[in-house]
Amino acid sequence: MRPEERVELFRKGMEAWVSGDMERALSFYAAEVETRAPEWMNVGDFRGHEGFLEMNRIWDEAWEEWGYEIKDVRAVGARHIVARVMVGGRGRGSGIEVNQEAGWVIEVDDDGLASYLEITRTEERALEIAHGREVSN
Repeated sequence: MRPEERVELFRKGMEAWVSGDMERALSFYAAEVETRAPEWMNVGDFRGHEGFLEMNRIWDEAWEEWGYEIKDVRAVGARHIVARVMVGGRGRGSGIEVNQEAGWVIEVDDDGLASYLEITRTEERALEIAHGREVSN
């Protein structure tokens, strides 16, 4: 898949996810997608579409409201995308407001679907992960 196609895949998938259209969002993810955000949102790994939905359920339970703004997206290596995303929200119950940048790493498989998603604290960390995965795969 060409780099610009990977970037477009991310943008369309993110648009579906943020809109709450989970059926459409899942159409951008491989059936066995690995989703993780251990240093940022949720501890642990989530696998498959059910895992992706579970991670989102946990996130939705923790936040009264939330939103995302894509600041930058770039292709990294032959299979990855790294995005810098502004994430904001207000905690459910606590009312604590958060507004910070996060780094997203997405690996795209041979079928043009996201097979790996990791959300990190920084774009720099996302780049490290993407480069490491490119070398190891």
